[in-house]
Amino acid sequence: MYRFPLLTAVTWIFFLVLITIKLADLKIISFKRTDVQINKRSSGTYGKFSFKLTVSTSKHEVFTRSYKTLALSNGFIDLEKLQKANAIWMVVSENKSKSNEFQLYSIADHRPVRLRIFFEMISYLINNYILIICSPLILTLLICTQEFGRDYQYINQKHQTIISTSYFFNALFIALIAIY
Repeated sequence: MYRFPLLTAVTWIFFLVLITIKLADLKIISFKRTDVQINKRSSGTYGKFSFKLTVSTSKHEVFTRSYKTLALSNGFIDLEKLQKANAIWMVVSENKSKSNEFQLYSIADHRPVRLRIFFEMISYLINNYILIICSPLILTLLICTQEFGRDYQYINQKHQTIISTSYFFNALFIALIAIY
């Protein structure tokens, strides 16, 4: 009866928990432009639809991030400004990944504000953890196929409102994934 709204809530809670975990594991650092080397190359996984940004420092620290070419997340980065900047500000993971690199969440020519960090974290999660964050949504859609039928009977007006709200939040989640 209420499994569709409950599973929708689980999808969003799971996503917000992942964001919270990633936001708790970050630090903001800056370098002089002359101390870093920024490389952009096409990703081998998706070819022309994505690229990988690698920032190397003079201390042999490596920061990486994958971006989709045709997505909103690509709008956060301006390589021309970065090439001309005096300082490079980065939001990175506190710890190194298995590949002995730091995860790059955000890069800019100025200190990023909290709102930008939050939106770039959403972008990072969608780009790098798409299968993990979509699993609860896929399970919701598979388990609750009955709620999508035309002959689905609502118990009362409150039940219909809750189901309609669940449709909205699922559509919002899908749109978020599509634009990022």
